[in-house]
Amino acid sequence: MVMKITTSDAWEAAYMILHGVQLEEIEGMQTNNRIICRMILSGENITKLQLTYLNGDAEANVLKMRSMVGQVNAWMYAAKKKFKNQVNQEITSRAQGGDA
Repeated sequence: MVMKITTSDAWEAAYMILHGVQLEEIEGMQTNNRIICRMILSGENITKLQLTYLNGDAEANVLKMRSMVGQVNAWMYAAKKKFKNQVNQEITSRAQGGDA
C-alpha cells in the first residue's frame, strides 16, 4: 500500500528519496512570519523509513546523501522563492486595486 507523509526536513526527505520514495509535491508556506517548505512524499515502505530515520537508525551512502540534501535544498529554495513572489504579486495587486 502506498502511503504519504509530509515533512519540512530536507535531510529526512533526502534520506527517503535515496531509498526509493517519490517527492510528489513541494510548496512554500507562511508560518509564524517565516516562509517554510512542505514536502509530500509517497512510497510503499515510507512509514518504516520514517521510523528508522526518526529513531536515529537511518543508514545511507554519505556522498549520495550529501548530494541529495543539496538537491532537496535547491528545490526548497525555489519553492520558497516562488511562494514569496506570489505573495508579493498579491500585495501589489491589492495595492493597485485599492488605488483605482
